[in-house]
Amino acid sequence: MSLVVDPLVERAEELERRGETMQAGAVARDALAKLDARGARESDVIGALRVLTTVAREPADFERFVSLAARDDLTLDEAARLTAARVREFGDVVLAPLSVPLRIRLAKRLERLGDATMAAKVRPA
Repeated sequence: MSLVVDPLVERAEELERRGETMQAGAVARDALAKLDARGARESDVIGALRVLTTVAREPADFERFVSLAARDDLTLDEAARLTAARVREFGDVVLAPLSVPLRIRLAKRLERLGDATMAAKVRPA
């Protein structure tokens, strides 16, 4: 079974891989708008948000990406790793908008990934 990816998401990911971050962000933003308008597959939305979170670094994109990616066990690792990277870069402030259940799930995954220190930071008090 092959996975069909939205062409705009695929283009944004390719631009990101080539280091063309401004173009990747623009294409991902366009893809996300079109995907949201037509109620597209969640996996395509996650792909567009992942590119945006990586290249544009908008807090709202990060929050939406983590919330969607953490729903699926296949993308939870990526959500946990990106959360850890954002905490390292911007501090604990990035955790404030995330729900308690989401933070617990991310912390558990970070523990499984071997990052107990970050898991302790992500886990709500």
